[in-house]
Amino acid sequence: MELSCSTWTRLFVGAVAVGDAEQVEGSFKFVSQFKQYVKAKWSASLQHADELALHVYPDDSMDYDRMLGASVELTGYLTSQNRPIVVVAPAQPLPGELACSSPNACRFVALVAS
Repeated sequence: MELSCSTWTRLFVGAVAVGDAEQVEGSFKFVSQFKQYVKAKWSASLQHADELALHVYPDDSMDYDRMLGASVELTGYLTSQNRPIVVVAPAQPLPGELACSSPNACRFVALVAS
């Protein structure tokens, strides 16, 4: 059973920060569950991306080698407004571009279209 918790989080869409760090509250233990709450909290900014497309990092270094996998437990990470967990979503597509909810969705569409 997951405990109700609150995690300070900062969202980026592409390279652009969406406001300041905010608390994401909910019943989650693993990164995969946490992403669902992030998607719900910032639903307007994340209409173009599903949970699988969100990358979660323990800090703002956003180093790909430090990205947290779906099965990682968040209980070991202490966050604050000044040290939030960082979530990065793909950039919103430009008008006329294909919106991809995940990298695999784009590859599938490209293969079908060719």
